Amino acid sequence: MNSLIRNILTAIAATIAVGASADVKELPVTTINGKLYHYYKVEGKESIYSVVHKLKVPKDELLRYNPSATEGLKSGMTLYYPFDDSAVESAEPEVTEPARSDKSDQSDRSEESAPAIPAAPADPAPSDDTHLVQRGETIYSLARRYGVSEDDLMKWNPSLADGLKADSRIIVKAPEAETPMEISGDRTEITSTTGQPATAPALPEGYLVKEKETFYSIARDHGITVPELEAANPQVSLLKAGMILTIPRAADTIAVEPAPLPEENAGPQVIEPAEADSLVSHNVNIALILPFMTGEKPVSKQAQRFTEFYKGFLIAVDSLRNSGKAINILALDSHGSTDTVRHLLTRPDLKEMDAVIAPDNAAQLAYIARWGLDNDVRVYNAFVIKDDTYVGNPMMLQSNIPSELMLEKAAESLVASLGSSTPVIVTRSGVEADKTDFLKELNDRLSRSGITPVTVEFDHRLTPASLSALSATGDYVFITVTGKQAEVNRILPGLIDWHRNAPSARIKVWGYPEWIAFRGDTQQNMHALTTTIYSRFAPDEEIYRNKKFDATFKRWYGSEMENATPRQGLLGFDTGMYLLRLGLLDKPTPSGVRYSGIQTDYDFHQIPSGGWVNNSLMLLTYLPGGEISKSSK
Repeated sequence: MNSLIRNILTAIAATIAVGASADVKELPVTTINGKLYHYYKVEGKESIYSVVHKLKVPKDELLRYNPSATEGLKSGMTLYYPFDDSAVESAEPEVTEPARSDKSDQSDRSEESAPAIPAAPADPAPSDDTHLVQRGETIYSLARRYGVSEDDLMKWNPSLADGLKADSRIIVKAPEAETPMEISGDRTEITSTTGQPATAPALPEGYLVKEKETFYSIARDHGITVPELEAANPQVSLLKAGMILTIPRAADTIAVEPAPLPEENAGPQVIEPAEADSLVSHNVNIALILPFMTGEKPVSKQAQRFTEFYKGFLIAVDSLRNSGKAINILALDSHGSTDTVRHLLTRPDLKEMDAVIAPDNAAQLAYIARWGLDNDVRVYNAFVIKDDTYVGNPMMLQSNIPSELMLEKAAESLVASLGSSTPVIVTRSGVEADKTDFLKELNDRLSRSGITPVTVEFDHRLTPASLSALSATGDYVFITVTGKQAEVNRILPGLIDWHRNAPSARIKVWGYPEWIAFRGDTQQNMHALTTTIYSRFAPDEEIYRNKKFDATFKRWYGSEMENATPRQGLLGFDTGMYLLRLGLLDKPTPSGVRYSGIQTDYDFHQIPSGGWVNNSLMLLTYLPGGEISKSSK
């Protein structure tokens, strides 16, 4: 009995498998870059093996035309296979122009490319005519050939529900009059002859990804946003040449003008502004005057960093695209020249800006600051840290907390965190301290609080013997007098060894901004000792928002950000988010507008009779186990 049931089930399974299989030539067809491809929607839990068996195509060919499938199949993913129209009668291949006008594009065409779209017959099919189906033809190709819809063919020929068979005859009719479409440039406007608003379905089109293309460049070229492109291709996490993307088409006329992005190799492409009278007061208008060094070959590392800053800024613009207000961005190349900056500031459209982001040159910043004061335009300093042009200039925004204020807040935070702990200052004989300003501020605050620190001095490398005067059950916060990694590596291992011998002791370490760049053993030791550092920037690769931004940046631009501190792409994003929100809120001043960024927090306070300074200091605590706790003071 069991054997009989097993045989019946096997027979049923075989029947299902045969019924589910379909030759790839029976699949519907779509157009990709002017060529015809069969396409197949992956169903739940299907694998490469099951699909190639189902479609009867070689695995290597399927993967060649679908590079993304090498990473595995996902439900809803679309697979493509070239359409073979060699058997279609009276269908001469149409001569298609290359996507680009340069000759190299023609020479790069592969023999594996799908054939060109068959040209439609010169004369449309007469009413109630018939067509003799040829091998290789599909319902889609016939509908396209006769200018009718697939639904019409199915309605006229109910037998097509069982599939299109070669040598059979089907009924075709003359196409009905269609709503005329006026095509102008890269926009498609649909005009109704009845006077009623015309509607059109959102028809996706396919696009074959080329070398070095990115989500951003493809979205820009097709007049859509990156999120729209991503939403249409959820299965694609990283672009590869040869992939086929779905390009969504808007149902009605939408003019999308994403800000151009500087070219990767040729230096930034300067964005020309809109006409001055188009920058109306209720919009948000931001200008960037930065040394993109257009035309410089090779492009310097510094210029690349400003380009990365700008890229991050554009992602912020895109994040706020649904704010209800127009956002106008003007990017100008200072070329690293004060004369160029002077010339740029004669432009009347700059006076319409809500804020101007100034370059990293102190002299140029000072010149722009004076111009901002004269023209009632806010000037944003993101790059010159040791600058005091905000003193006496209410139009200045200093985004980097001033050094004096930073040291005051850092020392205040350390003393406030002591509780019952004893501060221990660790120094090496013969080595001059390079953190004297901080130590002076700290000692002043400790003195005012009635706290006396302990000093430990060692010769070559800190050892447990160097700490013999400390209680094995004490509570200590160790403070070094230097931020140099070589010196830190002489201290932290000794603290770990001492704590291993005195496990009942509670110890922590206080460090400096430079430590944020430490990696390897040094960083591991910082985690082991619960180390807190202060900094203007707090990038943490493990924070969710950071990871999400990294992925977005790579999808948009096809490359990762430079591994530096601060990361310029994040700095551009945080800067953009703050300034744009400030403009969107129509706030007359930055007072009370706080922003907790991925890398930087902003909380501007105005100094008496002067400008605005960021009052936010980042504290990062490296915890045992590898986590980093981030807070703002």
